[in-house]
Amino acid sequence: MAADWWDPTSCHVALWPDGAGTINLGFELHQVAGLDFSRLREEINSRRSEYTAEALRSAKQAVDATIQGLKAAECGYHLSPAPPVRIVGRHRLMRIGASPTEDLLRAVRRDIVLIGRSDEFADLCDDEGRFCYAGNGVSVEIAQDIDAFPSLLAPVLEYYEYWIAATTTMDDELYSEFSRLSRVGVSTDYRNDDALENAAQELFFTNQDVLNAMSPRHMAAWKGLLPTWRVPALERDIREKILAIEELNRSLREKQANRVARRTSALVTFLTALTLVSLVTGVAAFALKAERLTPTLRIWLVVVSSLAALLLFFLSFRPVMIARSRRPRA
Repeated sequence: MAADWWDPTSCHVALWPDGAGTINLGFELHQVAGLDFSRLREEINSRRSEYTAEALRSAKQAVDATIQGLKAAECGYHLSPAPPVRIVGRHRLMRIGASPTEDLLRAVRRDIVLIGRSDEFADLCDDEGRFCYAGNGVSVEIAQDIDAFPSLLAPVLEYYEYWIAATTTMDDELYSEFSRLSRVGVSTDYRNDDALENAAQELFFTNQDVLNAMSPRHMAAWKGLLPTWRVPALERDIREKILAIEELNRSLREKQANRVARRTSALVTFLTALTLVSLVTGVAAFALKAERLTPTLRIWLVVVSSLAALLLFFLSFRPVMIARSRRPRA
């Protein structure tokens, strides 16, 4: 298939508040006689690396333009450290300007969408003379006057690609947080921060608001797209990681609280023992005659008081120390 038949028509970049972005590259293939869809699929696949490079260039240009715009408007902004830019999803939408005949639909299903059963190739649009299918990595819209119809699938696909990027990033961040908390011991300073868990919950709440606002046709397209990637499994993994992090945080908070309580109890016990022994030695010193309290005897009374206090302290905490030494370690 000649490369000069393949003309770029548009490039749309959307930057989302959480840092994810979607890039839609538009191309137009001029009408040719005897179009072979299998050759068209090979042509698209052969240009995958080219699309990826162009998408990364567009992403960098969009970010640079946004930063320049913020600087020009003298707006405050913060660039947090971020992982390298990566392409997560590559869903394709093909819009074919032709009548959706049975032969055409059969060829598209067999050579483009690669669906085996005809009942899987479901039409989302009940308009006569128009066919829409969402899913399986390639979505299709077919109509004789295709340019006269606004795309039904394009806005849903844009949000679908964003949701893939958002959930993938959140899953990675939750995994990193769980790994960090797993390495935190009671001997280190534990830092309790629920910001990431709250951000994950907010991500799901926002997504639910978007889905609630979708029209029935868009929701049908969303349900067709959702199983085509590992989004449902990824959503379950995120929720499981949130619960695991909450449980780990609870366990660490309990350990930290117990550690502080043990230290406080130990200090109070030692001071109490020291006070009791000091009272005893004070009474003993009072009972003795003043001329008999030589410096050596005074030092001896202080040493005896300290040793007696330490003895009482260790006798009080001996059961706790034994219990901790017998406790199995994870």
